[in-house]
Amino acid sequence: MTEIMAACSSSASRKRRRLSEDTSLFKLDGSAFFIGLQNARHNFCDVSVCGTKGNPAQPAPWIPCHRNVLMARSGWFQRMLRSPMKESQQDTIQVHSVPHDILEQLIRYMYSFEISVDGGNALFLLQAADFLEMEQIVEVCKLVLKENLDTNNWRAIYRGAQHLSCTDVLKDCRAFALEHFTSISQSADFLDLDAAEVSQLVASDELNVEKEEQVATAVARWLAHSFEERLPHAVDIVGRIRVPLLTSDDIATLPDTPAGQHSQ
Repeated sequence: MTEIMAACSSSASRKRRRLSEDTSLFKLDGSAFFIGLQNARHNFCDVSVCGTKGNPAQPAPWIPCHRNVLMARSGWFQRMLRSPMKESQQDTIQVHSVPHDILEQLIRYMYSFEISVDGGNALFLLQAADFLEMEQIVEVCKLVLKENLDTNNWRAIYRGAQHLSCTDVLKDCRAFALEHFTSISQSADFLDLDAAEVSQLVASDELNVEKEEQVATAVARWLAHSFEERLPHAVDIVGRIRVPLLTSDDIATLPDTPAGQHSQ
């Protein structure tokens, strides 16, 4: 997932959301209750949590928390702390599946009801919030990812959504690829798609192109990129091109595949 996350960071300076602006629940974040909750964060704590750090030689610091707050804000913590297992009675909880800096942001949100989500951290937060079962964070991350989709990061976001089995984000990525097919088909990312992904795009009635020649050219480029490996898929994918919409000039100007070069 590292390369997936890194690719998404390029959009960090663009659209940003704060949860306190996105739902009526967070209009209360100036009340005495939330101020008191934040002030109590470091008092009367009964558990400490810690995420993972990239460098094992520098262990992450423990974050003091309250069990009741963790259980109220996270389904994962609720199940762990209510279970009869010995871990529920321990004073420390190591969350191995969440990077420590992301965990810190989510813990801060549990007490302040505020968090900043942008194109640079949305996929990280989505992965962590999905694991910790923090549904409101998950939904905001999905929205931010959709708003920040572009031709440079759509595939990285798509791969991240695949990893998380996040169907909503996958659907948004597919819709974006269909709408911007002409630009995407000219990118290096398109050449790295697998056969099923190319087939799905080419076959869709929602594919947005001015001429079918653009589809045929994209398929020819994709096949030529790794011809021997992709040859078994050629009949299926080429068969999804609307050939009757191609003119003889369109066909004559298509880029050659290795097979076509050998036949000349």
